[in-house]
Amino acid sequence: MKDKTYKNTTYKELEITAKARLFIKRLQEDIAEFAAFDPNFNQAFIDSVTALEKELTDLPDDRSMRAIIGVETAELKKVVGRCCDLMYILAFFVRKAFPDNYGEQQQFGIFKFKKIKSKLLKFEVEMQLMGAKVEQFESVLASVGLSQAYIDELKSVHLVLSEAMHTQYTAKKQRKITTETRLQLMNEVWENLSRISRVSKFIYSDDYGKYQAYLLYG
Repeated sequence: MKDKTYKNTTYKELEITAKARLFIKRLQEDIAEFAAFDPNFNQAFIDSVTALEKELTDLPDDRSMRAIIGVETAELKKVVGRCCDLMYILAFFVRKAFPDNYGEQQQFGIFKFKKIKSKLLKFEVEMQLMGAKVEQFESVLASVGLSQAYIDELKSVHLVLSEAMHTQYTAKKQRKITTETRLQLMNEVWENLSRISRVSKFIYSDDYGKYQAYLLYG
């Protein structure tokens, strides 16, 4: 089903909610005339439209949700940067620990992390494998001067990365869900406003002022 709100009208969310509040106020005053034409126009109908308008108004606006995603993305980039810094430090001590063993050096991922840092899922796996490798050779790395603080951070940094990735993903997913909910509510509100407007044309066919009061456009 196509999106009626955006395809068939020029109204946006703030305009729809403002129009809804205006129609609700007028309908409260004219409910007897509407009910005489169609009994389905009653207090329950007004309450239903009011609830839809409130639910739409209470949704987080898209600008604030984009801002949250921006903050989480910046934090993720910061964590990726820290991972890279740690890998450079690790590379120095791995070469000291295994100076003539390229195969062993390779097992720590020090030669490919830069190539995959933009591919976060692969990068996350590499950080996890690296942490396990550091734990396996903790005593060897410590013997060539790698501090315990760095060792501990290297072993656990994949958890920090995973958390940052999950937080960003959740923010993006929530924006998508909220956008879909907003669109659905806008369409429901608009359908009700259209219904009120259509009926008003019959009720106030000989009252130009009232007729104009329930126009959707203008």
